[in-house]
Amino acid sequence: MSERTINIDKSVLYQKYVIENKSISMVSKELKCSVDTVHKRLVEYGFNRNKSEAQIIKCDREGVHNSFDLDSELIKKLYLSDKLDSYKIGEKLGCSQYKVWKTLNKLGITRSISEVMKIRPISKETKRKLRLSHIKRIELAHFNGNQVTPFYNKKSIPIIEKYGVEYDYNFKHAENGGEFYIKELGYWVDGYDIDKNVVLEFDEKYHNKQQDKDNKRQSEIIEHLKCGFIRLNENGEEILKIN
Repeated sequence: MSERTINIDKSVLYQKYVIENKSISMVSKELKCSVDTVHKRLVEYGFNRNKSEAQIIKCDREGVHNSFDLDSELIKKLYLSDKLDSYKIGEKLGCSQYKVWKTLNKLGITRSISEVMKIRPISKETKRKLRLSHIKRIELAHFNGNQVTPFYNKKSIPIIEKYGVEYDYNFKHAENGGEFYIKELGYWVDGYDIDKNVVLEFDEKYHNKQQDKDNKRQSEIIEHLKCGFIRLNENGEEILKIN
């Protein structure tokens, strides 16, 4: 009997392909016939799945595959509906993260940072460890183990100095011994009076757009140092003082 005339019982095919979610190649092996034969019977019986469904089943059931081109509908589903990142999608589909990213980029599909944070929230402790790890990598790679120092706003120095003289503070800052580094948190502060245990931060205009971030940082510093906290704006005006 030729391959073209092989008959596959409709109920058997329905059970294996639709109910058990087996791939065409798995069904062909079990029924000892060609993939082409199974495919033709599926079309004949109206059991064919869409490409995305078939691709997912193939990956789940048979492991890693690199031979197929990425299906945009499949990528959309995994990225937007299943909320997998490009690395996880690459693992699932057996391809590189770059290939997934390139496909997403062509489709114009991106998530905002806030959306990513909702999908995979990062704890305060994880953020702290990442920050410290990043600083350590810079120190080892570029400064041979010496402490790295941040950029600072030169305009802030006379304002910090003036405030210190007026209210009797001696702030350690970028041009007076270097900005104080809180190594446990991975933060530098604009000014710190060690004797009075008071931190001073100089807020440029852009800080208005990151108040939540600044408040969280401020809370961490106060909790860690048990310190007072002062915030000045670009005009040297006191916008916050916590004793």
